[in-house]
Amino acid sequence: MDSGKSSLSLANAKMNAAESLRAQGRFKEAEPCYLTALRICEKELGPDDRMVGEISIRLGNLLVNVGRYEESLKVLNRALQIYRNSDGQRSTNVGRVIFRIGDALLWQGRPEEALVKLEDALSILKETVGERHYRVGDVLTDKGICFRRLGLLADARAVNEEALEIFRKECGDDSHNVANILGNLGNIFSDLRMYAEARANHEEALGIHRRVHGERHPSVANSFMNIARILHEQGQQLEEACKMHQKALKIRRRALGDEHIDCAECLMHLGNDHGLLGNHDEAMSSYLQALAIYTRLLGNDNERSAYVHHKIAMQAAVSGDVEGALQHAQDSVGIYVRLSLTGTEDGVLAAGLLKRLEGGDAGPA
Repeated sequence: MDSGKSSLSLANAKMNAAESLRAQGRFKEAEPCYLTALRICEKELGPDDRMVGEISIRLGNLLVNVGRYEESLKVLNRALQIYRNSDGQRSTNVGRVIFRIGDALLWQGRPEEALVKLEDALSILKETVGERHYRVGDVLTDKGICFRRLGLLADARAVNEEALEIFRKECGDDSHNVANILGNLGNIFSDLRMYAEARANHEEALGIHRRVHGERHPSVANSFMNIARILHEQGQQLEEACKMHQKALKIRRRALGDEHIDCAECLMHLGNDHGLLGNHDEAMSSYLQALAIYTRLLGNDNERSAYVHHKIAMQAAVSGDVEGALQHAQDSVGIYVRLSLTGTEDGVLAAGLLKRLEGGDAGPA
């Protein structure tokens, strides 16, 4: 085997390893694998090769996972230029990349800008793969999240129902995609305080995930998380919500390992449950475990850690640890500032808490 073929085989192996690590939530380990694959392909195939574009898309997605949105946008825009040069202005790959750019903007907290990109991607993909293709369903799913973040719940419901139709036809009624959309619709109904409808959607999603994946799959845990959210928001079944989160945590730890980012999410929500139940020690323990996982996997500056620092600050203030509360509030706001997320709802709440603590008010918000 000549050196070029050998190098490209290594690049392919690194790409597969990166995909596997990313699926496990091992983002820090996945990134150097993507970068190695990218460097090899640039050297062997040239910087404008379509394979370079494909790796760039996947690296861009990873950077969204770890909250490095500006870096993600830079990588994705590079992929966009490659595919525009190789495939034309309105190809499927161009639509794919524009969709991912919209996704990055959405999770950066820029839903209005994300919607512009998603509309562009939707137009291209409808032309190239057809109006009822699963890729169109994927874009509609993100549009629904944008609308929900903007408080446009009727629009969010409509596009999710459109995506649901596509996924039922393309993937079947008992499919992972259908279950995910049902979960999204359940969350919208929760926002609308239509808890019976929300519970019905989440229960249907749970049934599909159990039939498709079995009892111990992370998607089953996701449904438990969504049902727990309903119980939490109703405020009358917090103990039951706590049990649901503990079930989800048990499944995720068994399936994904203790150090997975999804386990940190469970711990974070358990902290919220315990906080409302007045179990301050348990709340603080859950938050600190979540923060440790987020920091190890995502680094210090990520949106999830900013949220948890804020929650720890609130618990510390309630327990009378003013110094600890102030430190965690400063950490939270500092991350939101560095990520340019001060205008988000959570960023505003964190800044408000810090202002109160600096003013000597250590009481609850």
